[in-house]
Amino acid sequence: MNLPFDASVLPKDNLSKDAKHHLEEIISNLKITQDLAAKNVKLKQAKMKERYDKSIKIPIFRLRDKVLLKEHVVPVSRSPKLVDKYNDNAHEEQNNPPADNDQDDQTADNESSDSETNSDNGDEPNNVIDDTFHEVDKLLNNRNTRGIQCFLVKWKNGSKPTWEPK
Repeated sequence: MNLPFDASVLPKDNLSKDAKHHLEEIISNLKITQDLAAKNVKLKQAKMKERYDKSIKIPIFRLRDKVLLKEHVVPVSRSPKLVDKYNDNAHEEQNNPPADNDQDDQTADNESSDSETNSDNGDEPNNVIDDTFHEVDKLLNNRNTRGIQCFLVKWKNGSKPTWEPK
């Protein structure tokens, strides 16, 4: 059983010696329809691109905006399907160097201190680095937690022993 398209391509039974000419005509018509289809696809793609370009906006990043960075590294023994592909701990940094004018530096310092003190936004990272050092009495134990070597540390000030990374 032939499809309608197949039936139109097959030569008719009642054809004379012009069957070869008839097949060539059908093949040339197929080429014309393929060219028309390709032309229509390109026109539609151009129209869709115009509509997309009208609605799309270039993203504007400001200083200290939270951005997602794509991570290409998958930790050992982890499935790529289960690893987060984007890291949200990155912030947009200033690309240009600060101005040499002292007044500009002072206003920039004031603006940064105002934004830090008045920020009620919970999205800011809490990267507090404790620069104070405490004396260690001795190491009581060690273990690997998620590939990070940790030590149970007994402190000289008598506080409770804590697990600290290497």
